[in-house]
Amino acid sequence: MLGRVIGGLALMVLTGLATSALHGLIEPRLPPGEWHVLVTGMFVFVVWPTLTWALRALAGPYLLEFFSLPWL
Repeated sequence: MLGRVIGGLALMVLTGLATSALHGLIEPRLPPGEWHVLVTGMFVFVVWPTLTWALRALAGPYLLEFFSLPWL
C-alpha cells in the first residue's frame, strides 16, 4: 500500500515538474494584460491533471518497481 502511495506522489511531482517546464515555454507567448494571470492559471489547472491522468497507466507499475529496487 505504501508503495502505491509513494508511486502516486512521485507521479504527481514528475507531472508537476513537466507542467512547470511547459508553463515556462508557453508563458512568454501569452499577451500581457489583466487576463495573463487567469490564462496562465487555467493552463496549469488543465495541463497538470491531464498529464497525471495520461501518464498514470504508463508510470504506475514502473514507478512501483523503481521504489522496490535494492539500493533504495
